[in-house]
Amino acid sequence: MDRGGAAGVPRLRPSPLLVAATLIALWSVTWFAVTLAHPFTPEFVGWLTTPVLPLLGAAAAWQAAGADGQGPTAQRFWQRFGLASVLGGIAAASHASDWLTAPQRPPPIGPLTVSLHLVGGMLTLWALLGLPIERARRAGLRFAMDMSIVLLATGLFLWYGVLRHADDGPLSATGLTFVLVLGAIGVTALVAFAKLAVGGVDGVDRTAMHLLGAAFVGGLATGVLHPALAGRADLNPVQLALPVMYLLVVLAADRQRRAAGLPGPERVRRESFSTVPYIAVGATGVLLVAVSWGDPVAGVIAVVAMVLTGIVIARQLLALAENGRLLARVDASLQELRRVQDELTTQATHDVLTGLANRALFERRSREAMGDLTGDRVLHVALIDLDDFKGVNDRLGHAVGDALLAVVAERLQRCVRSGDTVARLGGDEFAMILEHATPGTATTVMNRVAEVLGEPISAHGHDLLVRASVGLAQAGVGDTPDELLRRADVAMYAAKAAGKGRYAHYSPDLDAHQAADARLAADLQQAIDSAQFDLLYQPIVRLADGRWTGAEALVRWRHPARGLISPEEFLATAERTGLIVPLGDWVLRAACAQAVRWRALCGDDAPVIGINVSDRQLRETGFASRVTELLHAAALPPAALSVEITEATALGGGSAIAMVGELRRCGIRVTLDDFGAGASSLDLLRRAPVQGLKIDKAFVRNIDGGASSQEVVISAAMVRIAAGLRLTASAAGVETAAQAAALRDMGYLSAQGYHFAPPLTADDFTGRLMSSPRATSVPSG
Repeated sequence: MDRGGAAGVPRLRPSPLLVAATLIALWSVTWFAVTLAHPFTPEFVGWLTTPVLPLLGAAAAWQAAGADGQGPTAQRFWQRFGLASVLGGIAAASHASDWLTAPQRPPPIGPLTVSLHLVGGMLTLWALLGLPIERARRAGLRFAMDMSIVLLATGLFLWYGVLRHADDGPLSATGLTFVLVLGAIGVTALVAFAKLAVGGVDGVDRTAMHLLGAAFVGGLATGVLHPALAGRADLNPVQLALPVMYLLVVLAADRQRRAAGLPGPERVRRESFSTVPYIAVGATGVLLVAVSWGDPVAGVIAVVAMVLTGIVIARQLLALAENGRLLARVDASLQELRRVQDELTTQATHDVLTGLANRALFERRSREAMGDLTGDRVLHVALIDLDDFKGVNDRLGHAVGDALLAVVAERLQRCVRSGDTVARLGGDEFAMILEHATPGTATTVMNRVAEVLGEPISAHGHDLLVRASVGLAQAGVGDTPDELLRRADVAMYAAKAAGKGRYAHYSPDLDAHQAADARLAADLQQAIDSAQFDLLYQPIVRLADGRWTGAEALVRWRHPARGLISPEEFLATAERTGLIVPLGDWVLRAACAQAVRWRALCGDDAPVIGINVSDRQLRETGFASRVTELLHAAALPPAALSVEITEATALGGGSAIAMVGELRRCGIRVTLDDFGAGASSLDLLRRAPVQGLKIDKAFVRNIDGGASSQEVVISAAMVRIAAGLRLTASAAGVETAAQAAALRDMGYLSAQGYHFAPPLTADDFTGRLMSSPRATSVPSG
């Protein structure tokens, strides 16, 4: 990446090139200073190092250009600059040859040397002019003024150093060469300063550019030595200028090498500040004082003028520094504002809890992806719903639920490719946009989702197992995002209906199924409004004497067009739509009314009516109060009803299980129905506030197969555990006398099933109840 500077540049470490350049430059400066006072070496010694340092500078420049991560702009600049440095080294060698081989003093400079200096200067200008610069708005006038100051100062030094001697006679070849070389250096310095004065350079490290500018300043400043060395045949300003210049060049190239590959600093939009004009004014003032020093009056005036100029410059610099501090505070405020804006943008498009895209961003990306959809591009959307997540929140709290969602989000992110989108639409519902995904690729992603979610998740000290139902839909040309998401939703519910923890691909058949389900829901609402339901009652028999002590109320729907509909066909729809609540209320009222009639006939010996209550009903606020109100209105004792709940409800915990506890405190008996049909846990019997359990018919089916059968072992263990926990134990699905006898011998108190009687209408149940106290005898083992 091109940059104009880099934060976090590695620290300077001595390299062979840098060490060599430093030692040679120190030797050259020391030699020049000593020789200026006391010549002690032959003339050629001072010229030995002049070709070497430019060549070291070229090597350092090419090393910087080839550094890993160097941007193309920096590569191009340093390659060109290295070529210019090579010519500078050759020119220095030619200059030394001219100086040492000429018989006269001062020696003339050959045309080859002049040409090499000029070509090297033009190559340097070519490298500098190829750099893009950052131009601030309304900076043209300021830029022109700054460059005018530098140009005038350069011209003044040229005039004082050489051109003013033209009155004494024509310039010598040496003088002319010096004018040309110093002029080339001055123009080069002017361009370098121009690059810096307008706010920096794109592509080259800022500090490296400052070092290059300092190199040209150093070369230009040595021009003041030319008049002083006019009579010296053993010294030349070039012997000092080149080592100093190219040491700074090596430092600049080393800085650029270290800065390669680092991101540039954030640009701050502020007015550029350059010290170049002030340096030029200061240098001119020093020259003025030096020239006027011999005249007391002129010298005093020059010194005072210099001091006044310095004070004015200092005042302006202080003002600029204060402005800089104000701008820094403004910049900090703007950066904070941008940070807040970025946060607001993120919050508007991302889910705070998981960091995923939210619904708004999901919809926007869906529109963008489908807008680019063509016949050869394939797009899939997956809708993911965590199964039974509400139970986690209710049982363990929202903090655990949030931690679970965060882990799920992170795992889902791992399942997709870089160009795909994972979003949280709300609650426990996630979605994916799979772009350029064939059906096979989409299936692979879904298998990966099932795999990563199948691993236990640790959330606030709880190890949880998560299952998700996923619906997958493929987009077609002309489809809308809403339609695609609807299809994924249809497929997701089909996956849930198939047993949860699965994924399903959308097909048009699912639409027909959903339409049928929607019609069923509408018919169900109408059935509740028009009382199309009946209650059937299956007797619960005391195994000791065969007496009917209870009855399980079973709802049936008499559809006007479809006839009798079993609960398996409509209860899931009732649960999903929430119609189970008004339907359950109707069942309660009908059961209470029947209990009143049986109590009128049998008194306290009337059968206890067992009612199946769903998790959704138990989560309704005030459900226990509603039951007690109905009992009170019918003048029934709490013992007239028994509530049956499923294992899933007990496992879900939370408000549902709390409502079970409230029912029990009201005196209503609660039984755990179909125990063993799901993921049963012995700890469940300890935690759930129930008073009895009814084992599932699966454990009764083969109970008469002998004492060694698994069903016998499990059923016998269950009744013993129930007795130990002071729970009553009953069984469902008894179809033979042998099964009934086996259950009685194990210690079960009651049972129900077709062996005793099928579900009966209230009138049939009443007739058989009144005809004999022992509707079915239980043979002794």
